[in-house]
Amino acid sequence: MTDQLDTVREALPGCSVVAFADLSAGLVLCVSATRRPAQEVLDRLCDMANDLLNGAAAQSAVRVLHPGPDDPAVAPVDRAIAMPAGQSYLFLRSASDPVEALCCIGSTAMDLGAAETALRQTLAGIEAQT
Repeated sequence: MTDQLDTVREALPGCSVVAFADLSAGLVLCVSATRRPAQEVLDRLCDMANDLLNGAAAQSAVRVLHPGPDDPAVAPVDRAIAMPAGQSYLFLRSASDPVEALCCIGSTAMDLGAAETALRQTLAGIEAQT
């Protein structure tokens, strides 16, 4: 998995971190980075992914995008973007295992559309192996 994360990170200009996380455990399981982030940074990254994909931020997004009575058929949030402090954060939930996600940190110049496409392909490759 590390090789897959290295490959996608190196292919995305402006990308500095790609991490594979278990959202249910709140842990980054594997990471590729230009410089290894401190564990506290990885913990915050996983916390941010959990909030944006599962937590209050995700629930707020669902209410905005699907106003009206609660609809149990509304799919969970499968991707999220945040842009704090001059960086771009992209989070993608696994389609086959909703507790797994890829997390990406890059510059604001990173092409988020290209990053999402590349990360989805990488996530599909990881899912195919498990």
